Amino acid sequence: MENEKLKNNAFCKNHPEFKIKYIKINDQNNEILKCEECALEEDQIFDYISIKSIKLSNHDHIFRNWPPVQDTTLLKSLKSLIQKEEEYSIEKIEQQFTQFIQEVIQKLEQIKKCILQSIVRQNQEKEDCIKIYNQISGKRQLQQFVNSSNIFQNLDGLKEFIENGFDQQYQNTNIIKQQLQKIKNSNKYSQQLFTKLRDSTFKLIDDFDFIIKQQDEENSKHLQLIQNFRFCSYSQSNQIQIVSNDNNSVSIIKNNLNLYGGIYFEYELTQNKTYTIRFKFNDSAGEYFIIGLLNSKQMHKTLNETRQGKTFCKISNAGADVMQGEYFYQIFPEQILEMRVNIKYQQIYFLEYPDYNNINKLRDIDLLDQNGVYYLAIHFGANELYKTCIDLIYFQESDC
Repeated sequence: MENEKLKNNAFCKNHPEFKIKYIKINDQNNEILKCEECALEEDQIFDYISIKSIKLSNHDHIFRNWPPVQDTTLLKSLKSLIQKEEEYSIEKIEQQFTQFIQEVIQKLEQIKKCILQSIVRQNQEKEDCIKIYNQISGKRQLQQFVNSSNIFQNLDGLKEFIENGFDQQYQNTNIIKQQLQKIKNSNKYSQQLFTKLRDSTFKLIDDFDFIIKQQDEENSKHLQLIQNFRFCSYSQSNQIQIVSNDNNSVSIIKNNLNLYGGIYFEYELTQNKTYTIRFKFNDSAGEYFIIGLLNSKQMHKTLNETRQGKTFCKISNAGADVMQGEYFYQIFPEQILEMRVNIKYQQIYFLEYPDYNNINKLRDIDLLDQNGVYYLAIHFGANELYKTCIDLIYFQESDC
């Protein structure tokens, strides 16, 4: 009995008076079983998983540092999204609609069903996400290691398990990114939307189904746009940082580097549609950058060469034609630029949003190819040490 007790309460090799309480998951250390004293001495607590937390972890528990991923904020975001208290519960929707349907029952039944299905779908997305997380983290196998009668007995297996985890770091990163995006995409309805419905007139109720479908379609296109960014083929493009935000926007960041590069969004823009796009600037930047369109047949060229864009921060030799107001090029924090693209009429319009006092457009010598397929693009055109962050916040396409 005494021997069995010692097996279940293993002591640290480095500090024999302290019991083992942690597994060290840093792949640079062969000694992976640690006590509290080890953790204090090494001062790298993020490299540790508590054995107790592994034993007590339930179905939906997300470890803050396991499995290995390239961006540890992914696990934090995953945990936050799964544990976040739902703004809407099925019971709340039932109560709200029961009260409201008394007056407009026939008109609202279809919308009610749509929202309930969305909540159920969102819950299912989270449940699927938990299952996938448990699968790639090997949580059950990890629990088997720490629940064994003698954790030292299969120490080689535990080391191999951790090494295999780090071998799957790239795959883990992509899988968790995909699952996070699925959860974010499924959350499309809010209390504000219901309030708008409740306070609206019967005419708005008649149009509400159309509004929801249109909103879903626009969000889907916006997400499709920002998820399909690519780095331009020319020098240093892959040093540009792209960050997807929770509000269906994306930040394009040029860090304080000597950088000459660009990105584009591989979403086809054609003459069959017109497009409205908005960017928000977060600073006054430094040297110049260009926002415009790249022809899919000229991807080897830069916006600086094709001139089918507008230069900001300094006056370009190419310039732009003034359609209304004045030529503008200087930027400032919180400024919003609106682009309107009409390939059928071979033109890009650049407007200061929301007042539209100043409107610029492409010069006649730089017009778009009417039959071309274009991609939205940003070009950083100078090897200068400056930092800037540009947010893509809005994208809408309409029939011509």
